[in-house]
Amino acid sequence: MNKVAMNVNELSFKIEEHDLIPGSLHIVHSLRPSWKLENVNVKVFKNGITNKLLGIYEKCDTTKEDMILIRVYGSGTSLMIDRQVEIRNIQRLYEAGCGSKLYAIFKNGLAYEYVKGKVLDTASCRSEKVYPHVAEQLAKFHTVPLKINEGTSILWDKMRLFLSLKPSKFLQEEQQERFLKKVLPKNELEREISLMEGILSKLGSPIVFCHNDLLLANILYDAQGCAVSFIDFEYAGPNYMAFDIANHFNEFAGVDTVDYSLYPSDEFQIEWLKVYLRYYKSLKYSSENISIAHEEVTILCKHVNLFSLASHFFWALWALVQATQSTIDFDFLGYAIVRFDEYFSKKKLLLVHC
Repeated sequence: MNKVAMNVNELSFKIEEHDLIPGSLHIVHSLRPSWKLENVNVKVFKNGITNKLLGIYEKCDTTKEDMILIRVYGSGTSLMIDRQVEIRNIQRLYEAGCGSKLYAIFKNGLAYEYVKGKVLDTASCRSEKVYPHVAEQLAKFHTVPLKINEGTSILWDKMRLFLSLKPSKFLQEEQQERFLKKVLPKNELEREISLMEGILSKLGSPIVFCHNDLLLANILYDAQGCAVSFIDFEYAGPNYMAFDIANHFNEFAGVDTVDYSLYPSDEFQIEWLKVYLRYYKSLKYSSENISIAHEEVTILCKHVNLFSLASHFFWALWALVQATQSTIDFDFLGYAIVRFDEYFSKKKLLLVHC
């Protein structure tokens, strides 16, 4: 057993996909040798569409305070995710008070601290008790200091990486028919990326440290403590402030059943952004005497809605890659088509004056 930064254990062990529970128990035993395996519970989480996640805790721990989470990387995800960067991000965000403690890394996954809370859904994400805490937590996230080499957005390079991994065909006839009918050729998709880059990169949205994947399942709300936490930092990195907010707003539509009529109204966005800007500026300038001009909110709202296009395109490309790589039971091709459709629908409305 080797050691990496922050007293994190580095284990030369791989959890096989058909052996998730025994493999996870093996990891936990190395971290908590005093735990007797017959006295632990195993919880398998079903929310993720990228990785497999299990939680292991002692039966006597009724609050699950000392639960250890075991995340096993999804098949093929190393093509899209730099796992070393992810590990550094987890450690960095923990030090900044924005994430959980990393206990161990193993060949195809991580073991880390359980964060208390319930994942958001399409109702709770707009609750007046919840959304201000989400806005403030994202503002805190965005004030994590950038490093010297983090002055530019990772967005366009990531999109082009996903595009380079785009499948050319599907083995199942039904999937192949949908793919050919609904998904543009690679050169046309590249033109769309270049179009967005040319317009959105000139808006002047600040480059901040972003989560980049704020779907509802990655946001936990602890009702008892009235606190919000973010999880899963696989895609975190420097990006446009407006992208991160837009990405979150897009996720109001849900994942399993996508309904874009649930995209937040202009009125809701304005109230959300007021909370965000007030807290962001108070942290950035270390002052509680912060005033927010109406024009600031209006401009940010415009930028957020424009960057919603980039969010749709980003995850559509991601889903195309997942469609031929992932072993998770999810219609990734169908999800890609839904996101592409919403991109082209909103593009007609949003880029008409650009």
